Amino acid sequence: MKPELEKILLEKYPKIFVDSNKSSRESAMAWGCECGDGWFDIIDRLCQTLSNLYTSAIPVGSEGYMVVDAPAVVATQIKEKFGTLRFYYRLEPDEQVKKLREEGNPEVVRAIEDWLMAYSSYVDGAIHMAETLTMHTCEISGLKGEPHRTTSGWVKVLNRGVAATNPALSARGYAPVKQMLSSDTNPTVNQTNE
Repeated sequence: MKPELEKILLEKYPKIFVDSNKSSRESAMAWGCECGDGWFDIIDRLCQTLSNLYTSAIPVGSEGYMVVDAPAVVATQIKEKFGTLRFYYRLEPDEQVKKLREEGNPEVVRAIEDWLMAYSSYVDGAIHMAETLTMHTCEISGLKGEPHRTTSGWVKVLNRGVAATNPALSARGYAPVKQMLSSDTNPTVNQTNE
């Protein structure tokens, strides 16, 4: 992704992209968003969703419940893999929750783990939706796209017009997967014992 687009994401979502300032030994986010500009809007909407998680409560034993802020979603790697978006993350609870966890009350620690699991399930669903959208969005242009593949097996979601007119993509031989399947020259061989 172009540096100017990444800069927009870093400025809008500093908590999500906190690892971007780390070295490549510490975090894969040092490499930035390893995908095309066409997915910028999808990543932006995903980050907006992940920045607006709801506040909830954690049971703290006989003391009742404690209202806490949602854990922060921190991107650990964003890339294209097998033609679609991959968004890896970790959840960072606030200091109040970390302190409760350190106190070691087994009942409270179990409640915190369940609380984190609920947020993780929600985040996983949002990420899955974004990844699904990239299956139909050209990674280069953001236009409607479909899977394209080279004869050597590289896969990208591309708009047919972009794939046909982009010299770099043409040189690599990207063709729509459906077209490749229909023009396959390896017919099924029926073997019978005669």
